[in-house]
Amino acid sequence: MNYNLVLGVFLSMVFFTVGVKYNVNPLSYGSRFGYSSKRSLASNETWMEANTFMGKLFMVFSLIFMIIIVVLDSFNISFNKIILGSVFYLFFVSRSIYMLIENYLKRRFFRDGKRRPNSLF
Repeated sequence: MNYNLVLGVFLSMVFFTVGVKYNVNPLSYGSRFGYSSKRSLASNETWMEANTFMGKLFMVFSLIFMIIIVVLDSFNISFNKIILGSVFYLFFVSRSIYMLIENYLKRRFFRDGKRRPNSLF
């Protein structure tokens, strides 16, 4: 049994599960856990939208991570290189999630947390 593959798929499924949780039922406004920034804390609506969008991004990035782990394992790449690649990927994902959510909120809400008129989607 290949433990690297099992560990990678397990971690990917954990992130996917967290994403489903935030997508279906975000935590209450101002909770310690969740996406907190000045823009997301502007109102309850921005908080819910930011955390729901974060859940969707977690699900997408976890599936991409799972595909990367399976592909790297199929080429018999060493465990150290997989770990290094995973750390780089997680750093990239954390920065990407922040930028994507802030851009999402900027397009849909004013700074005070009120929804922009033409931002139904």
